[in-house]
Amino acid sequence: MRRLNGLALVLATSTLVAMGADAGSRTWIQVQGGLVTQQPSSDIGSEPGFGLGWGRQSAGLWGWEASLLEASPKDQSGHWTARETHLDGSILLDPFVPSGAWRPFLRAGAGGSSLQSPLSLSLRSSTRLNLVTGLGAQYLFGERGLGTLELRSMNVRSSVPRTEVQFLLGLGWRWGTHAGPGPVAPEDRPFPGPGPAPWVQPLPAPGPEPWVVPVPGSDQAPIRRDPDPNSGQGEGPRVRPADPGPGPKVIQPAP
Repeated sequence: MRRLNGLALVLATSTLVAMGADAGSRTWIQVQGGLVTQQPSSDIGSEPGFGLGWGRQSAGLWGWEASLLEASPKDQSGHWTARETHLDGSILLDPFVPSGAWRPFLRAGAGGSSLQSPLSLSLRSSTRLNLVTGLGAQYLFGERGLGTLELRSMNVRSSVPRTEVQFLLGLGWRWGTHAGPGPVAPEDRPFPGPGPAPWVQPLPAPGPEPWVVPVPGSDQAPIRRDPDPNSGQGEGPRVRPADPGPGPKVIQPAP
């Protein structure tokens, strides 16, 4: 018994370590149901069992799950029926790199089993240590859906150890950073880079400025002339300078 208690302590410590690792991983809660079968040598028949599971799987290989399962075994002759409740904590190992919708896993854990009389093999109810192992697979569907298929073997450490085989199906809801197939979670989307700069239409180039021509040989002020002779615009009439020479300076209008 001392060795079993030590094993339970090691498993509980490992569960706490797994809980602290990679807090941004996949988390789920599920309901489970299936068939609980005793060893063939037992005179206890197979009965349905129902339970709950709450767990977390890291982005790597390790995860954990706390599970509750209840069943009401009875002897095959129908003389008695007793309820049993299993509360367990398990380490989950995903032996493959997480990818795709199917996620296989292995289970190893320990917990306590509350047994009613006469299933407890005594005159009153009692709580016994149990050890559980199993293998199964999770199926991720949609954005948050979770399905499980699992086979467990549970050894109840009563005065006469008894082994149960549990075949369970589960349906649940999941959340977390790694939600599985489907749209990428918002926190996983890369930040979009800056888009192309908006196109700005350049301003038209300014037209030629008016220019001036001084009258040769004269001290007259320069006369402004329109650069476009066909535009008919400008300041004043179009002119041409007179030929230099003696005498008064004559300014003739341009033909």
